[in-house]
Amino acid sequence: MLVIHQGGDLMIMKRRMRRAADLVNSMFYLVVASTVMAGAALAFNESMERQKLQNASRQAVSATEALKSIFMLGMPSDPAAANTNLMTHLTASPLLPADMRDGNNNLVHALGGDVRAEISSDGLKLFFEDLPLSACSNLALSVPDAKKVAMEFGAIRLEKDIRTQRHEIAESCLSVTGDDNASMDLSWTLL
Repeated sequence: MLVIHQGGDLMIMKRRMRRAADLVNSMFYLVVASTVMAGAALAFNESMERQKLQNASRQAVSATEALKSIFMLGMPSDPAAANTNLMTHLTASPLLPADMRDGNNNLVHALGGDVRAEISSDGLKLFFEDLPLSACSNLALSVPDAKKVAMEFGAIRLEKDIRTQRHEIAESCLSVTGDDNASMDLSWTLL
């Protein structure tokens, strides 16, 4: 009887060891799975931010094409009347992507800020407001046929010629620092 009892204890110990090993394996798989999920979530967020930047660049190019076509159709010589009509025509332009309209007759870019346009003595200007600082270098040079780009970071305003000062524009964007919530405005001078 003693031998049978020892054999039973041995079987119980083997079962417990197998269960413990299964538990350790399960915990290992859970750790690996959670690590993979965390990495996937991070990659997804980065991908979404890149997509927003690409959409904002696409919107900037589309808005400049819409502005140029409106301008070529003829605008009043009075700047105040021209600016009122310009935004009305720009908002209604079929050349603008649908995702730039917010439903309240306002224009917004893919990163959430306002879009506006104006005519001044310098020429026709397109503004993208409230951009994250990280978007500066990607967006500043996204409008290839603009004459100038102006960057505003709070009280600092820099204006550069796109055709001759591309390097300085990129350096200016990289030199600006701020917290994660800091924003900037970009404007392009066209025509």
